[in-house]
Amino acid sequence: MIIMLKKGLSHIEVILAFVLFISAVTAMFLIFNPQPQKNSNNQQLNQIMQKFERDATTNFVEFGVKINSINSNNVSILISNYSISGENASSEDYAGNTLQAYAQQQGSSYIVCIQGNPLPNFLYLLLSPDVNQNSESGTCSVAGNESNYQIAGANSGTILSEKKILELNSSYYSNYNELKKTIGIPDNEEFSFEVVFDNKNSIEGSSNIPQNVQVSALSNNIEVLRQNGDRQFAKIGVKIW
Repeated sequence: MIIMLKKGLSHIEVILAFVLFISAVTAMFLIFNPQPQKNSNNQQLNQIMQKFERDATTNFVEFGVKINSINSNNVSILISNYSISGENASSEDYAGNTLQAYAQQQGSSYIVCIQGNPLPNFLYLLLSPDVNQNSESGTCSVAGNESNYQIAGANSGTILSEKKILELNSSYYSNYNELKKTIGIPDNEEFSFEVVFDNKNSIEGSSNIPQNVQVSALSNNIEVLRQNGDRQFAKIGVKIW
């Protein structure tokens, strides 16, 4: 009887030891597993990135234009029937070479003067409030002569804007707390951002990050409309700590 009792206790001890082992492993996993915090940070970073991109977005309308006049140095193009307002003009030829362009609003339409020496047979015209256009030269006619050109196609949409990113950069240093509220940064957290076009060209809103703090970061490669009318992909990154 005594021997059987000892054997019974032995089985109970094994079961209890196994249960205690599983409980200890589960407790350690819950304590040291960073996944819930990591998922929370990723969600917050995605929301911040979305709001940053929202505030850095502009509208544009782009046209392909066939030039009918041969050896012409300028052309006036009438743009109408498009929902645009306060737009500036930027133009380039098929090879990406910049052409002088100036847009003048007339009611709900625009007269765009484009100059070249001479003009190419085909060019691209972009209208957006966030591009810098050339000064009016006065060499184009006031009304566009539609026999001199043909609009081959049009495309409209939204795109991130270098001009608006620079405005956000200015707000970072001049009105940081208000910018935090706009982008959705909690009062007890700080943030920085960086937009890198290439090794020599970037826009950065940053402050010193204290040592021994946890930093979470997120970056995306997104097309940006430069102020000169070019489109260029940039690496946009945000950090919170």
